[in-house]
Amino acid sequence: MLVKTKTILDQKTIGLITTFEKITRTSVIELLERNKQLIFIVKEKQAGKAVGKAGSNIKRLILLLKKKIKVVEFSENPEKFLKNLISPIIPESITKQNTILTIKTSNPQDKGKLMGRERQNLKFISEILLKYHKLDVKVA
Repeated sequence: MLVKTKTILDQKTIGLITTFEKITRTSVIELLERNKQLIFIVKEKQAGKAVGKAGSNIKRLILLLKKKIKVVEFSENPEKFLKNLISPIIPESITKQNTILTIKTSNPQDKGKLMGRERQNLKFISEILLKYHKLDVKVA
């Protein structure tokens, strides 16, 4: 259930998406810029192709754009999408109750990474899940 929302793209964003799509030969759903990192959300089953053999596409993009790059594979399944979004953190479990997804981690460091200073990481993850799946996120 990919929710269509109106996003205003500026010249820079269009250029970044075009460059990414040309190098990786994948389709970008959305580009997010956060903490000097570009996060490309790509269509299902295209993350591997976007990264390339041994990360060749990403290495090329990092050199070209001079920014950190993260590729997130979209999924119609909210739990799988959340797992892709928080990667490389591997949650112990993700449970859905009504409109809330709860992430359970066994490692306190992972919990800290998910939350972020002043819960900024959790807010960011929540905004993305709210946009695409109308769900909120909490960490247990």
